[in-house]
Amino acid sequence: MPRSLGGTAVLQRRRAKRGQPHWASSLYGPAFMKTPLSLLFERCHQNGWNLPVVETPRNKHGSEGFTFVVIFSRRNIETGLTESVHIKPHAPYALSSARDARRYGATYALHRIASHLQLDRILPHGPREYWMQLNTERRVAPAQLAWMYAPDPWAAELERRPAKDS
Repeated sequence: MPRSLGGTAVLQRRRAKRGQPHWASSLYGPAFMKTPLSLLFERCHQNGWNLPVVETPRNKHGSEGFTFVVIFSRRNIETGLTESVHIKPHAPYALSSARDARRYGATYALHRIASHLQLDRILPHGPREYWMQLNTERRVAPAQLAWMYAPDPWAAELERRPAKDS
């Protein structure tokens, strides 16, 4: 007696007959690819920070769509206070939906704290191209903007603050 296939297996067979991969209709690519947000959460957890907050406000700079702001926070052991750093792109980046703004915001923040890693190999399409665009911008950036790509945003903020005050 033939075995009954589940609905997912039937869909995978149909896509295979059409020459499409089984993940062709997936939003983020194959199941083994992680979303930019999950990669950002993992990176923050490894560093001992709180989970980041990715806000997606409506764009106020004339164009329609959404932009993004990422807020990193951590608890200072010495003082017991929570310190936070806001990260947003200098040029406003408008996206059509809040979901896309969240994905691209996570990619931007991930690039700011982990640009020394080759995460473009595991990012899904869309954020992968954005990562490569950010890499080219980083390579042509002047030396005084090196603080933007420090793995620790709090140390970079402290480094930048005295230069800003003088």
